[in-house]
Parts: sequence; structure tokens; C-alpha cells
Amino acid sequence: MAIVLAGNFISRNLFGSSWLFAEEVGSFMLIIQCFSGMSYCIRIGRHIRMSALFDLLPQKCKRVIMIIICITTAIALIYLGYLGVEWVLRTMSSGKVSSVLRLPMWIVYTVIPFGCFLGAIQYVITFIKNLTDHENIWVGTNATDLEAD
Repeated sequence: MAIVLAGNFISRNLFGSSWLFAEEVGSFMLIIQCFSGMSYCIRIGRHIRMSALFDLLPQKCKRVIMIIICITTAIALIYLGYLGVEWVLRTMSSGKVSSVLRLPMWIVYTVIPFGCFLGAIQYVITFIKNLTDHENIWVGTNATDLEAD
């Protein structure tokens, strides 16, 4: 993505000619990176979380809050994944294609429900770990509260 957008910037400023496909490819790659990377960030506990209040709580409260966060976020991601599947199917049936590359848009959008479902799986695993491991508080599938700081 960086190469395409930087190349377009250089081409536009040095040669006065913009690459027609650059903005489209940049947008597609941003969607793909966000939704494919979400599950990995959840796994290693590097997702966005508000820890100011969380860090002040006793261990027992932290565990309860983490269990609630994991299950509600997993449910939300499953629902968003379901809506994403509906959106992909609607886009597929409409025949919508990108303006420059003429790529069917459903191909790009497929990563959205896929990423949501993978993220939900990571949260379910973290939920189970917090229920079964009474020594650690898991903020990600492979990260405890102490490791994520």
C-alpha cells in the first residue's frame, strides 16, 4: 500500500501524472489490512482498550470485567460478521464493480465478515481462558494483563 501511494505521490508531483488505480488500491488495501489484522491484534492483546480504570481494580473485578468484555465483544463481532455476509451477498447480486480496476466489490468486502468472525473466535478463546485460568487475567488469546502493558 505504501509503495503504491508513495509512487503515485512521486509520479503526480514530479511528472504531473497521477496513477488512476492508486487511490482505489490504497482503499482496498486499507480495508484488507484492518479486518485481516484485527484477529491478530486481539490474539496478542494489542487491541484498543481503556485501561486507566481497569488497572486500578482488584484482580477479581478485573477478571469479571474481562469476561464481560470478551463475551459482549464476541457477540458484537458475530453480529457484525453476519451483517457483513449479508452486505457481501447483496453486493455480489448487484454486480457492483470498482470504478477503475473493474474488480467485483464483493471480493474486497469478503474480508470484512471474515475478519469479524476470526476476531470473535479470539474473544471466545480469551473468554474461556479467563474462566478456566484462575492465576492470570487474559486480555488476548496469547497475552495476560501483565504482558500487554
